[in-house]
Amino acid sequence: MATLASCGRPDRVETLTPVEFAAMRWEDVTLRARGSEVALGMWAGDEDRNRFFRSTVTRQLKDELGISLRIVPLGDTAEAVNKLLNEKGAGKAAGGSIDIVWINGENFRTAKQAASCGVLLRIAFPT
Repeated sequence: MATLASCGRPDRVETLTPVEFAAMRWEDVTLRARGSEVALGMWAGDEDRNRFFRSTVTRQLKDELGISLRIVPLGDTAEAVNKLLNEKGAGKAAGGSIDIVWINGENFRTAKQAASCGVLLRIAFPT
């Protein structure tokens, strides 16, 4: 399932199946996201990248789509996976500390191969 949620407006949570989400037009996705905040979990070890996301990406998301970006600095991708698994284990289905995670190619390959990440990958890649 895919969940469209606004952290700033918890009353506006809509759960969609992956098929429903995939069938949506991008314009509808961005319209539903307008006025919300998205928490992006990303590795905080590169100051140039951090500055780019804190300034350019944050400003463009706000100006063009009306979405506020909150960066959740991470030491590594495993930290993000652990946060997501802990929140899921605690029964939290919406309003977690991270909405999306930046995963580079190497970490993506590792996560895809890891059996323990099967639940998370099914969310992103339904079969």
